[in-house]
Amino acid sequence: MDRSFDVMCVLSIGVVICLTGYVIGMWQYNFFSMKKVKFVPPYPFVGNIAPLLLKTRSFPDMVQDWYRKLRRHSFGGIYNFLSPIVILKDPHLIKRILVKDFEYFVNRPGIITEDVDPLLGNCLMSLKGKQWKEMRSVLDPTFSPKMLKHMVGLISKCGLQMTEHLSERSGDEILTLNMKEFFSRFVSDVIASCGFGMECDSFKQPDNIFYKMAKTVHNVASRPNMILWRNLVSPRLFQLLKVQRLPTKVHDYFKSLVYNTMKFREVEDIVRPDMIHLLMQMRGEVSGDEEETKIASEETEKRHETVDERLVAQAVLFILAGLDSSTTLLCWASHLLATHPDVQLRLSNEIETVLGEKNGKLTYEELGNMKYLDMVLSETLRLFPPTVMTERVCVKSYTINETGPDPSFVLPKGQVVWIPIFPLHRDPKHFSEPERFDPERFSDENKPRIKPFTYLPFGAGRRSCIGSDLAFLLAKVALVHLISSSTLHVVSKTKTRIRFDKDQLTLSNENGFWLGVEPKNKTSSKSSSNLR
Repeated sequence: MDRSFDVMCVLSIGVVICLTGYVIGMWQYNFFSMKKVKFVPPYPFVGNIAPLLLKTRSFPDMVQDWYRKLRRHSFGGIYNFLSPIVILKDPHLIKRILVKDFEYFVNRPGIITEDVDPLLGNCLMSLKGKQWKEMRSVLDPTFSPKMLKHMVGLISKCGLQMTEHLSERSGDEILTLNMKEFFSRFVSDVIASCGFGMECDSFKQPDNIFYKMAKTVHNVASRPNMILWRNLVSPRLFQLLKVQRLPTKVHDYFKSLVYNTMKFREVEDIVRPDMIHLLMQMRGEVSGDEEETKIASEETEKRHETVDERLVAQAVLFILAGLDSSTTLLCWASHLLATHPDVQLRLSNEIETVLGEKNGKLTYEELGNMKYLDMVLSETLRLFPPTVMTERVCVKSYTINETGPDPSFVLPKGQVVWIPIFPLHRDPKHFSEPERFDPERFSDENKPRIKPFTYLPFGAGRRSCIGSDLAFLLAKVALVHLISSSTLHVVSKTKTRIRFDKDQLTLSNENGFWLGVEPKNKTSSKSSSNLR
């Protein structure tokens, strides 16, 4: 009897502790219920991201699930740990947030400040308000059509290195490749050339220092565990402790690289169409097309050093924005071409026709004439956008007035909103048979039928991805070189069933990207080698 009583007491205490813990863990989740806004029921303490922490679901699948649970609503809510997040679903509302009422949502959330990390904290994506606006206006010319035209030759040279490497390795056999590693080397060479004015060949020199440092920047900046623990513990604590995310050796390497390159060009009077040249104009060390040379010594030493640090940060931004997104885009595009041989054949015929008319000369204008190539990449970006969602911070109180099932809702200052890009692209209301790969959606006839603000691979508005045109151009050049010289095949290591990596916050394939690459006949290979 006494033993039974003791067991009952222990069980009762356990139940009370569990219930108390549950109440404590849930008591803060009243933000949306008090405002009568539809929200996805959270878990205690961790909110709605428990599946991500437990690695039972990938981030894309989890966001897709939230989107479905908020069906019939133009917006709703979830909790990122204890922080309420507003998810926008209606295209008209998304347009207001990203474009029409941009002044209310000019900033992105984030805790990386200049004090925490001098490089990442000064990158364009981390800057806020006036600092962001000034830096954006400085960097915009880097990605203008005029600069992109100059970059085609630099990118094509890297593409030639890529196909020459394939030719040397494959001979006449089908070569099984890890496409992610393969394309990351190509993209790294492009970044080195267009961003830093360096000539690298990461295929012949796989352990070159630039490639290794670029991979370190990417791996550290995209590490999901750091992002999750930062939110779990305290964003403010990470700021107070000044947890620098980039290793000192990486910071020192890129700082030295940028400074030495600028100094060498200044002494030798070298002008090259790349980001370093634009940054030197910003610093005032060289003149633009119609500008007089400015005297850098007019600034104080402190001001000069601050500007220098920001110059290095924007160069590093080239890596952050380009390496993963461009590599992943090329991986998905090549995977889709291999699994859809009819699409690959049509694309190959278009490339051969356009290049034949210009005797193999690859120019900015000729790339623009490859309509089907544009369609293939656009549809790839619909199925597999570079980011699952984009986010903004409300910088001043903003009222969402809606009719139907959703009430008027006042977003307080500091409120974070998410635009779920991946689910929008997969919504059958916006795209029929959304899981099917169909480049015809982006034909001249069908493209105007796409509802505005349902296709946002690079975001929209003034805070959209600054390098989107360069990323698209880079992918075009790479595919022209690859498809003109080789045929892509599904091989035994290819996993046709797509499963997203649960360790990443982007659309990365859990099974990797393994394809067979078969060289075309000698005539086609010769034609490819003439690409410039």
